[in-house]
Amino acid sequence: MRINNGSEPVVRLEGLTKRFGSLTAVDQLDLEVIPGEVFGFLGPNGAGKSTTIGMMLGLIEPTAGSVEMFGMDASRHRSDVLRRVGAIIEAPAFYPYLSGRDNLRVVARYSGGGHESQIDEVLELVGLGGREKDKIKHYSTGMKQRLGLASVLLGEPDLIVLDEPTAGLDPAGTHEFRELIRATATESGRTVFMSSHLLSEVQQTCDRVAIINRGRTVLQESLEDLLHRVGGVYFEVDDSERAETALTAAGVAASVGNEPNTVWAEVGRERIGELNSLLVGAGLVVSGSGVRSSDLESVFLEVTGNGASKEESGN
Repeated sequence: MRINNGSEPVVRLEGLTKRFGSLTAVDQLDLEVIPGEVFGFLGPNGAGKSTTIGMMLGLIEPTAGSVEMFGMDASRHRSDVLRRVGAIIEAPAFYPYLSGRDNLRVVARYSGGGHESQIDEVLELVGLGGREKDKIKHYSTGMKQRLGLASVLLGEPDLIVLDEPTAGLDPAGTHEFRELIRATATESGRTVFMSSHLLSEVQQTCDRVAIINRGRTVLQESLEDLLHRVGGVYFEVDDSERAETALTAAGVAASVGNEPNTVWAEVGRERIGELNSLLVGAGLVVSGSGVRSSDLESVFLEVTGNGASKEESGN
């Protein structure tokens, strides 16, 4: 099994650009994906997500810039790169009158054989053990998504690319597939690149995220650091209005909180000690402090300007 556990990024996009006539769908986009992580790729409709994935997989030729995967130029070493990548783009398609097992046999043979012995293993891994003899026409949407992931895992990919993997799933199916994605990364060391519009699912699944808007990267950061940095911190004080005045005078964006005797400061957690000392020095009694974690939806709306790009619909 070929797993890249080194420090070299699994995916590196530099200045990636795609123009369709006068329309610039992707505009000098930069992005890096670290080995072994679940990476969330987000953006409003029309931001360029699908076009970017198409260029990563060699389905669309870039106008400018580069796609590097596993340390190789993806355009020059396309076959070497793609044999290490598994992808589900939109809904996986299967033969409805064949069983799940037989569909995977078709996939194994089409991909060059040598993987049929792993069919039972991957069926168990994705939670379809015991249903492998059922015909696909009797599978639910969630089961089809699981079988799609099983078909990808047959090729033992180092990188799995998923485009809207939970689209059409009910809440229970979404939860199950989310857990399956996490297990795929943590238990096997594989890297997962996931495009999704379900921000709550990304927040619960991904290690890092990139948000693009109008074809450009506007944010790329670990989810934990992002939510703490954007969320700000709070202090419990004896006089919230005086505390707000003291913080504002020091150049800190601050506001009186909704809770009694609470003041909020729009800074990262690393400044809690500094601001605590500042408030005490101003004669205030500080009885507590903490971090206000934001949510991904708030961050998304903030960095994308609360609107979708109109330049490229359906992406």
